[in-house]
Amino acid sequence: MTSINSVKPRPLKAEQLTEFLELCGELLKNGYPVQNVLVLAPSLKVLSQPQVGLLADAFKEGQPLAQAMAPLVRQPNLITQLEIAEAHGNLATCCRENAQFLRERQEQSKQLRGLLAYPIFLIIMMMALLAFIQLVLKPQLNSLMPEQTSQRQTFWPIVVGLALLLMLTIFWIKLPIEKRRYYHLKMPIVHQIWSSYYHYLLFTDLAHLIQSGLSLQEILGYVSKFDSKSLQVFLARKVEDEINAGQDLRKIIHREPLLPNELLILLAKGEERQFQAMELQILAQRNFHSLNRNLKRLIEQVQPLLFIVIAVIIAVLYLQILLPIYQIMRGF
Repeated sequence: MTSINSVKPRPLKAEQLTEFLELCGELLKNGYPVQNVLVLAPSLKVLSQPQVGLLADAFKEGQPLAQAMAPLVRQPNLITQLEIAEAHGNLATCCRENAQFLRERQEQSKQLRGLLAYPIFLIIMMMALLAFIQLVLKPQLNSLMPEQTSQRQTFWPIVVGLALLLMLTIFWIKLPIEKRRYYHLKMPIVHQIWSSYYHYLLFTDLAHLIQSGLSLQEILGYVSKFDSKSLQVFLARKVEDEINAGQDLRKIIHREPLLPNELLILLAKGEERQFQAMELQILAQRNFHSLNRNLKRLIEQVQPLLFIVIAVIIAVLYLQILLPIYQIMRGF
């Protein structure tokens, strides 16, 4: 019989991760050790037995929560945030804030799916109708035309469009995650969303680290030890390398698109660490609220844009049918 621990656990689903972080945050807030989550999570159906077994083994080995969760979470940015918060005494707040963030994102995703369902169904039906016109109806109409006006079927626009879409998909999949972040900041419509999300992560972690009394060099060296796929580690290593190469920190911040320009203001003010940490927390909250506003605005804009696409497809459908009929009438 296969033991529970021998079954490879699946990564946490979005809903599971949200509930798990909420549970951890509440336990820590009320003074309970985080290991107690293993007692409550199975009964609340937050974790499966293989997932509980993996966490139990990790806790027995003395691993902190973030490291124990790492095999179950596909978000390196989140794991790095938890590691930083856990090392500096802010784990309960970090768990609750990330649970709130994930829950709001899930609600927005549900709302977006609800708005997209009908327009996407219409687009699929119209694309199927367009294919029927091209492959079945149009050849029959062309056979009725006078010989001098008969037209050949040309599918090259569709083929070229599908080829370009396939090439873009392959390019994006193969693109390293570091380069994807820079493309995120250049994308039309959604670049503000990505910018707010990245800045929220950075301000939150910097607030925790500065509040703990670490210097800039200590912060860079400390963060560089975590998962290299996360945004925080990527930027820490990049900034550390440039500082070691003799670059000025202000020029680095001004030149690096992923770093918020508000850091220049904080450096110029030269305040005490306690006040810097407070200002960073305020900036983190502002970016969090900006992220939510931009997501809601995007949701409101998506459906009208799709209906414009539908209108264009309808116009193309009419042209595909009416132009051959007009050519036939001219022939008589």
